[in-house]
Amino acid sequence: MKRVIVTMLVIISWLYSFSVYAQQDAFARLGRGTIEDAAFSPDSKILAIATTKGIYFHNPADFTELAFIDLSGFSVGHDRNSICFSPDGKLLASSTINRTGAVALWNAMTYEKITEIKADGYTGTTYSIRFSPDGKLIAFGCQDGTIKILDVMEKKEIDELKGHNRIARSICFSPDSNLLASLSDDNTIKLWDMATHKVIETFSRPIGVFTGSSNNVAFSPDSNLLAIGGNGTIRIIDVKKLNEKGKIFSQGFSSPITFSPDGKTLASGGVKLWDVETLKETDAPVIDPVRGLMSIQFSPDGGFLLCIGYTKVMMWDVKAWKGIKTSDEYLFDVGTIAISSDGRLLACGDSGGGFAKLWDLKNHEVVSKFMTDSFINSVAFSPDNRLLAVGCFSDRVKVWNIRDNAEFAEFDTNLGWVEVVVFSLDSKLLAIGGFGGLELWDLQIMKAIPLNENPGYMHRAVFSPDGKLLVSGGENKIIYIWDIEKLKVIRKLNQPSVINSFAFSPDGKLLATGIGGNDSRVKLWNMDHFKEIAAFSGGIARPEVAFNNNGNLIAIGCWDRVELWNVPRQNKVASFQFYPTMSVCFSPDGQLLASSNSDSVTLWDMQSYDAGQSVESNGKFAILWGRIKSENLETPGIFVLGQNYPNPFNPQTWIPYQLREASYVSIDIYDANGHLVRNLCLGRREAGIYSDRTRSAYWDGRNNNGERVKNGVYFYILRVDSLQSKPRKMILLK
Repeated sequence: MKRVIVTMLVIISWLYSFSVYAQQDAFARLGRGTIEDAAFSPDSKILAIATTKGIYFHNPADFTELAFIDLSGFSVGHDRNSICFSPDGKLLASSTINRTGAVALWNAMTYEKITEIKADGYTGTTYSIRFSPDGKLIAFGCQDGTIKILDVMEKKEIDELKGHNRIARSICFSPDSNLLASLSDDNTIKLWDMATHKVIETFSRPIGVFTGSSNNVAFSPDSNLLAIGGNGTIRIIDVKKLNEKGKIFSQGFSSPITFSPDGKTLASGGVKLWDVETLKETDAPVIDPVRGLMSIQFSPDGGFLLCIGYTKVMMWDVKAWKGIKTSDEYLFDVGTIAISSDGRLLACGDSGGGFAKLWDLKNHEVVSKFMTDSFINSVAFSPDNRLLAVGCFSDRVKVWNIRDNAEFAEFDTNLGWVEVVVFSLDSKLLAIGGFGGLELWDLQIMKAIPLNENPGYMHRAVFSPDGKLLVSGGENKIIYIWDIEKLKVIRKLNQPSVINSFAFSPDGKLLATGIGGNDSRVKLWNMDHFKEIAAFSGGIARPEVAFNNNGNLIAIGCWDRVELWNVPRQNKVASFQFYPTMSVCFSPDGQLLASSNSDSVTLWDMQSYDAGQSVESNGKFAILWGRIKSENLETPGIFVLGQNYPNPFNPQTWIPYQLREASYVSIDIYDANGHLVRNLCLGRREAGIYSDRTRSAYWDGRNNNGERVKNGVYFYILRVDSLQSKPRKMILLK
């Protein structure tokens, strides 16, 4: 396999107040990133898939990987409109990794970069890059609603189409090159005459159309029809008469869309197939739902049908309607990870695909996956390596026997939704925490064990190494310490803010607690005396914590990095650039540290960092180990968008973010159908971390008309000057 290294991401560590940190690169990265776009070559022999890691090239017949352009964790494009082959198949066009209003051109045979074509005076995101049918022009949509026209030979912008007043997200040329269709966030579709570059007709957008898809508009092969996808409705426009020929009413999501090469069939999201002449549904393969559906395409020869979501590639041989096996290694919103006690497997939640995935840590490949019914909040291995428990945004917990890949049990809780699952040391008990409090289940009799108190909304829980204690905490700012034998609370420790994470040292003498909110920090507790003995303060922002196998090291997952502290010496020994950090855990032998973010799991080699002796606190008063200066922003990107908190929320929530440089900032909030619900204009903000409630963006759960919005899943996007982030999800639950 040919591998082209385009750029290398160097993990840089820096000097803080007490130590000099060594430069550290990742040992390995699991996952192919989050899918952004896909394109067939004109001869249908190559399928290119753009992800947040780079561009993968496959043989569509068997999905064999042919080559990979490594972009080292930087997105190829943005909003999933990122790649396109030239009509002769010699070039591949993509967005640039720094998103500065340019289009990169790659040699599609050698996979080497040829050049970049820059649009005049535009530094924003490039949407829906498309070659004209003769290959002479490239068009793409812009954030301000304009459409840039580039000359491929001259390598320059030659015109700008003005007509939309919001983002032009989806565009396509007619096969005869005479027309260009564009779909915008301003709720219109415009038809452009490419001879005069003037608008010849404007159509209204179907109700509920999701503009995030890269092919919401499509011409028929003879250029006579234009299809416009929507939520339950597909409009068919007669291009010559400039009127509506008919409508297709499809139950559920009906965009994106695509015509078959012979023009007889229209495929829409779902996957559903329609006879173009009669507008009636025809036979289609029965498929599993694809979360985050972005694109559906026929190959140019009509032999394959492709459907892609955030983490799923589904492809069929059209003639036989036979599915083609693809990869399970795409990831989206990896909020939680766990390593089995034998160090062989790593489990991660993939909310984009709705799967809990098991990775072989030796071969770095997915060996099993388990389907869930909602977004995944927590995964946990039983200490005997027999079971995997998964908690989701529902009141149901599923447990699988990982030895035979079979479902072991399903527990219906009374929690509303589940935030955390954790096994006892003997694997006989399962603690489940969530919105409704804490439940303890006996896995031998499959029943919940009554507890003497309801601790309220729980974020995290952990058993002590000897199995005698259970520690839990969450929104009510109290650490609850439970005696497992007596099944009652024996101690409560009040905290200044929300509790995000816990970790016991291997000997059980220390408890690390991650505190979020306005007083974000990590605290260490002496568990013999239940007293605070140390703290890590400042700039940590919703910290995740983990001890290594001998308790000498503690890892802290922060906003934009993972910090490594030597516990006996009370100093920081490393800081690994990594954002946004969602979860951290050590392998049982302490040689690896795993950290997860939105689209991958990174493994770090820990062998050079473990030194010192076990810490003895002796009940001493708390010592502040170090202060991290929030203003020292060390981020290679321009900005970072964090997860809102609380999440789920009712009715208000805060959205954290950070800026590398002073910028004009706004946040757009969309519902699950892609409709804009609220625009939060934050104005000009200086460089820095905006993570606490006094600085984060605030949403009161109302739309732009001041009305309360309904329960459900919402997505939000950070806009910084002319750039914008990838969407993140949040859940309103009343």
